[in-house]
Amino acid sequence: MPEFRTFIKPTLFGNEICSDWRQNILSSGSSYQIETEAHILTDCAICEAYEHYKITPNVALFGGSSSSYSGRCSVGVVKVHSLEPALTLACGVSFENFCRIAEGLGCLQIQYDSGSSLPPKDEETVLLQCPVRFIRTGKYERNGGRQVYREISTSRFFYVDRGHFGMAAHLEVFNSNEEHIGTANLNGEFDATGRAAGRVIQW
Repeated sequence: MPEFRTFIKPTLFGNEICSDWRQNILSSGSSYQIETEAHILTDCAICEAYEHYKITPNVALFGGSSSSYSGRCSVGVVKVHSLEPALTLACGVSFENFCRIAEGLGCLQIQYDSGSSLPPKDEETVLLQCPVRFIRTGKYERNGGRQVYREISTSRFFYVDRGHFGMAAHLEVFNSNEEHIGTANLNGEFDATGRAAGRVIQW
């Protein structure tokens, strides 16, 4: 999977509801702190997120694994030498975090083009768009080389069928014993009529 900032950059800055904060700086001359850290911040995304959040709450922070907010779902930010209250900002450093926050904001939905001549990417399906439902197994099916995911509530296994694209794109579904039980659409809606008897996951 590509580094997630490479993927979201055109999505964020090519979308009418999002913009690059560097084109509209509001925090100039002020200092900020993450509530749990002593380091003073100036002229950075965290500072701008604080100021922009006061205008619209649809603000979130994204960064690399070394970011101050790595490992957190939200972070408290305060404006130094100010009576203004601390603000809690959603944050993340992974594609799963991006999907979680985008879903919470009701925006930036990533959809597969049903006219495509390529099979869907994982991020264009429920497998990555719903991290509360699916987790990666860390294993790949042998034939198509696709990442296999486990549905948390059922222990069923899902992966994108690499051999189908466009209107025929779908997910393959196996039970906890790795036996094929059917297919699902890209939203994860199960269809038992697609079952192939005797088929098992090929690792």
